[in-house]
Amino acid sequence: MSLSEQPGPAGLVISDRFYLRVLDRFANDEDVAVLALGLRLMAQHAPGAGGGEPIGIHVQELDYLPTAYQPEAAALALMEWFGAEFGVEVPQVGIAFDRASGYTVEWPDGH
Repeated sequence: MSLSEQPGPAGLVISDRFYLRVLDRFANDEDVAVLALGLRLMAQHAPGAGGGEPIGIHVQELDYLPTAYQPEAAALALMEWFGAEFGVEVPQVGIAFDRASGYTVEWPDGH
């Protein structure tokens, strides 16, 4: 992931302070939606969220094993990165595993 201060033409506005751009050509709508959810959950905790120039979060590539991938994993990784980058606490996310259905994620605030 990288930071940018200029919104790109395909940027998805998350808040008045952050936007998301997914540059991975293999990312689908579900990937983008869960990445946006992860960024939305984190953006509300970022310092100065109400002012300043917009900050772009650019996801260059999603790197994963196709046989075990669930899009929620990308959002969780983005949340961890965001927490480290901006020094904010990552909200608690419930994760359960069932062999038949895979991982289930319980997002904070009922998302």
